[in-house]
Amino acid sequence: MKNALKNVKKRQQAIMTCMETAESIRVDDLAVLYGVSKATIRRDLRLLEDMGKLKRTHGGAHIQPVSAISKEAPEITRIRLALAKVASSYINNHDIIFINSSETAIFILNYLRDLTTTIITNNVSAIYLKKEDSTTLVLSGGEIRYPKEAMVGDIAINTISKITGSICIMGCNGIHPVHGVTTESFHEAKVNNLFMENTNGLRIIVADYRKIGARYPFRSVETTQVDILITDIFAPADILNSLEKQGIEVIQVDPLSV
Repeated sequence: MKNALKNVKKRQQAIMTCMETAESIRVDDLAVLYGVSKATIRRDLRLLEDMGKLKRTHGGAHIQPVSAISKEAPEITRIRLALAKVASSYINNHDIIFINSSETAIFILNYLRDLTTTIITNNVSAIYLKKEDSTTLVLSGGEIRYPKEAMVGDIAINTISKITGSICIMGCNGIHPVHGVTTESFHEAKVNNLFMENTNGLRIIVADYRKIGARYPFRSVETTQVDILITDIFAPADILNSLEKQGIEVIQVDPLSV
């Protein structure tokens, strides 16, 4: 079974390598190239499309077009929204919620329903999202770092240090069993660490499959500080198993069923 799964993964990786050079591919050609049925190739292409890696066409596939606004495939946005929706189910009435600069984490503002909550965030984009009347939004202040529009620095640190959150929902660039929860920004790592440290309730990481097993230069927190990881069904099983052994509850979400 393990060998079969490895072969499937290897074939799908090879298909994406073909896409990098040819930009479009045909089911018939791939079936001959890899010695499998056309139905098998169609399943591969369907999965890769769900992951936002390509766009299926009649008889084949081509490179996934990217939105000029979001700079990512719509399937990736769908995954982000699904993870945020599941994360929002852990929020209770009157919670003080820490949210970092993650695009995935901030999407929970779409799913707060009629709960009375207070959002503490260093994410400027929070002001553009739909908010319920019962939601109080508090921005940390600080120096705004682009392109993520993340507020960092002494002012942000000073604000957050005076607040205790009841739940923290945080995104990341990478989460790894050995290297922890990491980010590409030194300044954001300091803010992320403080969010986690000042939370007296659940500490939740939301991360799509691209972040699972990834490692970036700056560590926000150790994995031992994470209670729950919410990811998608495309995340690598071996990494998830290792994280579960460290005591993290792993929840995998099918973005098509949420």
